[in-house]
Amino acid sequence: MQFASALTTQQDPATAGLDLSQRIRGQLNGRRPDLALLFVSSHYVEQIEDLLSHIRLELNPRVLIGATGEGVLAGAEEIEEAP
Repeated sequence: MQFASALTTQQDPATAGLDLSQRIRGQLNGRRPDLALLFVSSHYVEQIEDLLSHIRLELNPRVLIGATGEGVLAGAEEIEEAP
């Protein structure tokens, strides 16, 4: 099973979605993910639909699940209380 993870601090949902998608596609060698788990800070709550639409458009995962959190981890990076 192949997996990938990425983190972005971009505040604009379109830029964040593109940034994440490019990082993930690079790790998956361009393959479409079967499952995408998106964890976002509460800073994106009002823009979540826009962010989700960019993730769907760019990555086209078969299943997309998302949640908000105060801390977000990806690889060796951790962001707390920030977008």
